[in-house]
Amino acid sequence: MRKIPTLFLRDPDDMRRVTSDVHPDCQWVLDGEGTATRKYDGTCVMYDGERWWARREVKPGRATPAGYQPVMTDEVTGKTVGWEPVEQSSFATFHAEALDAIVDADQFAGPQLGAT
Repeated sequence: MRKIPTLFLRDPDDMRRVTSDVHPDCQWVLDGEGTATRKYDGTCVMYDGERWWARREVKPGRATPAGYQPVMTDEVTGKTVGWEPVEQSSFATFHAEALDAIVDADQFAGPQLGAT
């Protein structure tokens, strides 16, 4: 569950800023080998064809939420990253609001939250 890299490398002295150096994993964008997608900051969610999931990070020694699906554990921090059902996550209200805001049904192929 690796995060999407930024086009430019981050400034090690201030990780909120980027440098003018291209991230090696993103050189293909400047080489014209595909179409980059703009990622807006927000909540990481996944639709698996049946239900919506929210990304969840669980610190070592903490209980996992009901229905949690672990994906990987960081060897350095001990944090486990995985998915929890979005309807029980702290983002449930925002997720439902985002789905309600979709006007054009062609933009979205999944069900509305709570639909079966």
